[in-house]
Amino acid sequence: YFPEGALVVEQIAKELERFMREWESLGFGMFVAIEKKNNQFIGRCGFAKLETGVVEFGYLLLKEYWGQGYATEASLALLD
Repeated sequence: YFPEGALVVEQIAKELERFMREWESLGFGMFVAIEKKNNQFIGRCGFAKLETGVVEFGYLLLKEYWGQGYATEASLALLD
């Protein structure tokens, strides 16, 4: 959920570039979340290093996939 609304194409490109840099420099980052039944993109999940140096994990899912256990499944997989 993006409180400020969906990203525009230019913002998406910058986010993808940032994700790739983080994988290269940190060895961790974001994953695409795909619904297994129909191979549909449903969001993202993964790790991010905050400006404070703290590493957090989280997820963003399309609203129609909320309440179906995907956040739990992603969280458990990330922690594993």
